Amino acid sequence: MNTIYYSILTILLTFILGSPCYANDYMLLSKDKKLILPNSIEFELSKFQYQAMESVGGPVALSASGKNHVSSGSLSFLEFDTTYTNISTIFFRSIFIAPRDGLYLFTISFVKDSYFNNGTTEDVSIKLFHNSNYIGQALSGSGSGSTGTGTYTVIVNLNFADSVIALVDSKDGKNRHLLEYNLSALLIE
Repeated sequence: MNTIYYSILTILLTFILGSPCYANDYMLLSKDKKLILPNSIEFELSKFQYQAMESVGGPVALSASGKNHVSSGSLSFLEFDTTYTNISTIFFRSIFIAPRDGLYLFTISFVKDSYFNNGTTEDVSIKLFHNSNYIGQALSGSGSGSTGTGTYTVIVNLNFADSVIALVDSKDGKNRHLLEYNLSALLIE
């Protein structure tokens, strides 16, 4: 159990990066695109340390979705209220924790809507972070009109207890409305 504890602790310290954290659901992104998590998320992550037992074999797969996300400001979590598939993964809020070493495929997609909930017509993105390091984004640009889509797929080499986090972002400070959004993860090797 000590190995599990230290793995999770290492993840938390990586996220903090020696910078102050804030007790709300908003994250900070440093100039070098490192993610800094608030204290409330650290606590949630630590609650899952008992689940982080390295799996030995078999499939690892996740497919989850959410609807009608409205937020504004800096990076914020998405609530994935529907899970279609969750085989051997640890997943809460927007955080996926790898149950073992391997090569993982992630796909994120969303539909931005500015017609309802006073959503912005400007750029909206869902950014992916691997252990607090930016690895890419699905983007719906400002030229897409009242409804736009974004999709991003990446293959990442993860170690046991590494995390991949999906966060929504926009720069104009206005409401962003995601009509639908999806996240899929699959261990491919």
